[in-house]
Amino acid sequence: LRAAEDISCSDGLTVKDDTWQALKRLTLGDAAESCPVEVRDGGERGGGRGLFATQPIEKGHVFLTVHRDQMITGDSLPPPLSSLLPPSLSVWARIALFLLLRPSPSPPPTSATSHRHHHNHWQPYIASLPAFKSVDSTVWWQEHERAMLLPSLYNDTRDRTALIQSEFGLIETALADHPHLHAFLPNLTFEQFCHAYSLVCSRAWGIESLGNLALVPYADMINHNPGTHTLLCYDEEQQVVEITADRDYEPGEQLWGPV
Repeated sequence: LRAAEDISCSDGLTVKDDTWQALKRLTLGDAAESCPVEVRDGGERGGGRGLFATQPIEKGHVFLTVHRDQMITGDSLPPPLSSLLPPSLSVWARIALFLLLRPSPSPPPTSATSHRHHHNHWQPYIASLPAFKSVDSTVWWQEHERAMLLPSLYNDTRDRTALIQSEFGLIETALADHPHLHAFLPNLTFEQFCHAYSLVCSRAWGIESLGNLALVPYADMINHNPGTHTLLCYDEEQQVVEITADRDYEPGEQLWGPV
């Protein structure tokens, strides 16, 4: 398991405590009550919003486990939409589109295999994500601001912006060719797509054994620290992401993930 490309995020969204509890129940199910971590704001201690220990955690203990069914991948889009998108559209773009889907008036199905395609099932997670335009990325910068960047970062920003524009062009073509798809993505704008794309770049993990990119709810609330050796891995037999503590943690301490 490896972290995807990072874009720094400054969270401009105020999330109520019950949203975090709903997210925890969504992700962990019956294991939510016994999970030794919770999402908190770092406050004066710094570090921003992250995962904090609620009870002692020993080195080597698996403190968070998320099943494959609770991950969002490029395959999570509803088949009527996914099947009409061009094959060349990247998994990054497909996950971004999932975050932008219009909520359905019907309740989500109860079966695990069906709910992954139902946007309403994921509302606690989507509600916890940074608000529109609160992602601090050079993609949003004006040209005179980009001119102050180092050449390597300037070129990277230019290329990334061109890539996102190219992906959005593919989506626009699909929507033009199949107007009924607007029911899934009404009034979609480039700015919205760029924001969602940046969220995916910031939060998604590449799970090599699955050959897929994934958003892993709750687990992706862990902040990164270059000095940590916390182990992130995917258990193929159990089909779960596991996060294992790199040292002992006391209640109230923030847990960190590797960069």
